[in-house]
Amino acid sequence: MQEESTSKTHQSYRSTPSTASSSNLSKSYLTLKQIEFPLFHQMIRSQVHKAIQPLNRRVITSLPAQSVLWDSEKLLKQDEEARKKAQYFFSHGVPNKAECKLLATLLQKHNTEIKSFPYLFFYEWSPSNMMGRGDAVFASGKGGLVVVEAKAKHATKHVTKQSLFYRQRLLEEYPHSSVSAAILTHRGFAWTQKESEQAENPVQLTSVLLPCGRRGIENLHT
Repeated sequence: MQEESTSKTHQSYRSTPSTASSSNLSKSYLTLKQIEFPLFHQMIRSQVHKAIQPLNRRVITSLPAQSVLWDSEKLLKQDEEARKKAQYFFSHGVPNKAECKLLATLLQKHNTEIKSFPYLFFYEWSPSNMMGRGDAVFASGKGGLVVVEAKAKHATKHVTKQSLFYRQRLLEEYPHSSVSAAILTHRGFAWTQKESEQAENPVQLTSVLLPCGRRGIENLHT
């Protein structure tokens, strides 16, 4: 009996350090995991935050310069490229055939709804913040723009909200222009915010305010 008791004691003694060691290792691993994972996530969040900060501070865009809005020759080239893009979308029925049909009618040269805006400036335009996509933007050639949002349905509440959203985005891209908004649905064409088709060219305005040119500006600082 004594030998059996001694044997059990020895077994217990031998197993105890192992169990304790496993328990300690498990606790250490859990502690390390609790510390390491949050630090890792914090590091990732920090890197992502640093990466997007420049995007929040400045507008990254490859859009045509604002001066194009008063340049008929460049607007004709912009119109040609935009209509090519529109035809591609029409031929593929994107986003859907019904909406393509609405916009194809609007893009006709003899359309009277936007006769004051003869140039197609953008088709399927994405703002610099990449939020959404406006259907069509037309230019007057006098500094005016109009963004038209089309939906193949009769309800107008949501599409009206979208058109005003894209108008604001377009105004941020071209702050010196006069920007209007309109919608196109099964009910027809309607203005949601009508502004002047003309805007003062900032280049011409500068030349009027500073007719003396660079020398005059230099003289102002002497």
